[in-house]
Amino acid sequence: MGSDWTDRIRLRNLRFLLSLAQTRNLSHSAAALHTTQPGLSKWLKDLESDVGLTLFERHARGLTPTVHGQALIAHARRIEAQLDRAAADMNILREGGAGHVALG
Repeated sequence: MGSDWTDRIRLRNLRFLLSLAQTRNLSHSAAALHTTQPGLSKWLKDLESDVGLTLFERHARGLTPTVHGQALIAHARRIEAQLDRAAADMNILREGGAGHVALG
């Protein structure tokens, strides 16, 4: 079985994708993500190559997600929401496990 692009996705990559969806601008996203615009541009080209689909249309004024990009962005948002829920659950468990109340 060949390696799949999903094997190489990292949580930071999801943040890259979600930032590009929000700003629709490589340089604004690069600044927000503390990375370089050429590095982010290369990452996006590599992702599109791995996926085999164009995810964003490039324009002089910025980026527009394609239908394929919109679908992947929707998945990334769901993954981010699940991670937020996992973090909240861990906080609740940590707080609940920190102190024990003796009754009676």
